[in-house]
Amino acid sequence: MTVPDGDEEEKSMAWTVAFQTPGGPGPSFPEPVEKAAETQTDVELKILPERVVAVIRFDDATTPNVVRKQDAALREMLKRDGLVAPEESEGKISFAQFDAVYSMGQRRSEVWIDLEKHPW
Repeated sequence: MTVPDGDEEEKSMAWTVAFQTPGGPGPSFPEPVEKAAETQTDVELKILPERVVAVIRFDDATTPNVVRKQDAALREMLKRDGLVAPEESEGKISFAQFDAVYSMGQRRSEVWIDLEKHPW
């Protein structure tokens, strides 16, 4: 996204966006995603290995403090239940939102933490 400032100088912002689908019989991406990858040099499609994650869902506003609080709550639940997250996940937050961007008050938000040791 490029935003002009008061001096008519362009400023650019970039962030990683991931599109994830549940596993299935074979790797495939929705048609709009494949078309974007064909025409945009900054779009990369990757098939990631399956993983098991712990998830906490919340409906609060997704401010940094709220997301950190949910991450801490999920980590406490993992400790309570004897589940182990990889050490390198400490201090890193995987955050997901679902539903349309324009439905701000109705979006579903989640914090995900990979599990290293689990019974599944």
